[in-house]
Amino acid sequence: MKNLTKVFSCALFFVFLSTIAQETVSTSTSTYNKAHSNKSIVNSTATSKNHQTLLAVMKAADLEDLLDHAGPFTVFAPSDLAFANLAGRSVEELLDPKNRKELRDLLTYHIVAGQITASKILKAMCRGEGKATFTTI
Repeated sequence: MKNLTKVFSCALFFVFLSTIAQETVSTSTSTYNKAHSNKSIVNSTATSKNHQTLLAVMKAADLEDLLDHAGPFTVFAPSDLAFANLAGRSVEELLDPKNRKELRDLLTYHIVAGQITASKILKAMCRGEGKATFTTI
């Protein structure tokens, strides 16, 4: 029963990542078609209808230059809906300049250096019995 739960958890996580990846791939593809040479995270985020809050937060945390030029990075990008459902915090509070360090720490916790695919995450989770660890920037 315990193994079945692990397999089910891995499968469920894969379905979740596949759903997210489909939007990311379509956003990246349309960004690539519009600007062949600049596929940065900032440009991909700017063209996404569901990540405008993330773009504002990247700018407020002074991560825009890093994510516009350096890389590759994998960003576990919260959608606008996720930001709207922050527990105990508001986006306006996070965007306050006095909270810049906290905001930067929060964002960099969601960024991994390198290109991590959904397949890599799933394999790591299955090897780790439902857990996977990646080093964030």
